[in-house]
Amino acid sequence: MAIMSQLFWGVTVGALTVTASAIGKILLAVGVIGGLGWWALRRRLRDP
Repeated sequence: MAIMSQLFWGVTVGALTVTASAIGKILLAVGVIGGLGWWALRRRLRDP
């Protein structure tokens, strides 16, 4: 029974780690793309 508990715990922690990593990467990508878009828009509006 202890082996099953350890296996379940390992799978759970692994899944949470993968999910957190994926969310972090998505947020980073959205931030970079949004920042570049904002920078380009500001630059375009400033220099007619």
